[in-house]
Amino acid sequence: PGLLAQYKIPGVSIAQIENGRLAFAVAYGTQSDGVPATTKTLYNIASLTKPISAEVVLRLASKGTFALDDPLDAFWSDPDLSGDERRKLLTPRIGLSHQTGFPNWRRKQPLAFTFTPGTAVSYSGEGYEYVARFAEKKTGEGFEALAERLVFKPLHMAETAYTDRPWFAGRIAV
Repeated sequence: PGLLAQYKIPGVSIAQIENGRLAFAVAYGTQSDGVPATTKTLYNIASLTKPISAEVVLRLASKGTFALDDPLDAFWSDPDLSGDERRKLLTPRIGLSHQTGFPNWRRKQPLAFTFTPGTAVSYSGEGYEYVARFAEKKTGEGFEALAERLVFKPLHMAETAYTDRPWFAGRIAV
């Protein structure tokens, strides 16, 4: 609590895992004004969806659903790229290794390459989303459902999701 006050941090949750089991969990501070943080408080955290996204794609590849060097263009091509032949160079491997040539996010701009795919590295959340759209088109299953089936359920991650869920209500740290 002293560090929270010193650094003006409203709330924090801490957990320790030993030998694959939860050994300790505690929450300090608040999740929002007047609402104490608890070990059930949910936090929106940085880009930690990327390792989950990569795991989904790698599990699909390991099952033979597609290969990491398959062209994404065969199943998904963003309409913004229809006039750019470089879209045919995109593969899951290039997307997962931040080599798509896409900006981190397109924001309100049309999607466009900043360099030819596979020739340089540049962090891109947009590239991960592009690979996710490919996986959805290839499997006919939504990416959230793929994550649930291939990662969250097998790893017993019962309170993890990509998008807003009804059980988030009243639990999100603001």
